[in-house]
Amino acid sequence: MAGTAVSRIVNRMVAVATGRHGRPLAYQRERRWLHVAEVLEEWIYREPWWERSFLDERPGEAPERAFYRVRLEGGGVVELLRRSEDGTWRLYRAFD
Repeated sequence: MAGTAVSRIVNRMVAVATGRHGRPLAYQRERRWLHVAEVLEEWIYREPWWERSFLDERPGEAPERAFYRVRLEGGGVVELLRRSEDGTWRLYRAFD
């Protein structure tokens, strides 16, 4: 299929510099900051109750994941995600 992007799940914790409204401006990979040229898409994923652990201390609160699909300066597209429960960021997916 021509024009179809191939992606791979990375799911690695990364440091992210954010700007206004908490949107990513850059993320750090191997001591180098890769800057975001454009946020292509953003969405919130709320974990359904049936996917949560019954041992969760906050059973009424659904954890959120804020996803950002971004184009990087110099090329490349990745998805970054921020976890609501601890504020950590992950490089979730990379597109080839």
